[in-house]
Amino acid sequence: MAQLTLTIDGNINVSLQPKTDATLSGNDVIYYGTPSGTTVSSITRLGECVGVNRTNNTITVEVGNDVVRPSANDFILFGKDSQASTSGLLGYYAEVEMKNNSTDKIELFSVGSEIFESSK
Repeated sequence: MAQLTLTIDGNINVSLQPKTDATLSGNDVIYYGTPSGTTVSSITRLGECVGVNRTNNTITVEVGNDVVRPSANDFILFGKDSQASTSGLLGYYAEVEMKNNSTDKIELFSVGSEIFESSK
């Protein structure tokens, strides 16, 4: 595989993260699309992000030898791996107990939780 460095005209999104370990899978993937009027057509997977330099506005991508490279005016975008970007507790049941260990009265302003369906 070859590495391709893309120079971006503008700031790079802060959530784009490069691959930190060669054995890891589920990293940010770079795509490109060809602009056609007000739309972008033919989105192509370029490869995994292996480097980000926000000072020089460059992204380094690990590209397969058979992948067609983007042109100068192509639209660059990225996606997060849905398996690697999940977080939180997994399971079907949770129990929480909250106690006030103070002798003063307190007011509980808010309690929140986050759930998602993890298997389907």
